[in-house]
Amino acid sequence: MRSERGWHGMAIEVGGTVQVESRYVDHHTLVALSGPLSLSTAPRVGNTLTKLLARDQPVVVDLSGLDLGWRPAVEVFATALQAGGGWPLARM
Repeated sequence: MRSERGWHGMAIEVGGTVQVESRYVDHHTLVALSGPLSLSTAPRVGNTLTKLLARDQPVVVDLSGLDLGWRPAVEVFATALQAGGGWPLARM
């Protein structure tokens, strides 16, 4: 983790193929996902998002680099939000 003018960053690979980068900006976490979201990567992406939501900060997810390789995997976002406490406690 590095700190730069109030920004903290973290980059991890989830499942060996999905890259997750996060930065803490003001009062929210900005998460950029890149790579294929698939049957094998969705659970790990969901766990990562759930952990970030547990920090009691809103999470903004940048999906511009994500490749939806398996359409049902999009449910990972609703599942992570619910696991994080649901709306309005968890905000994504």
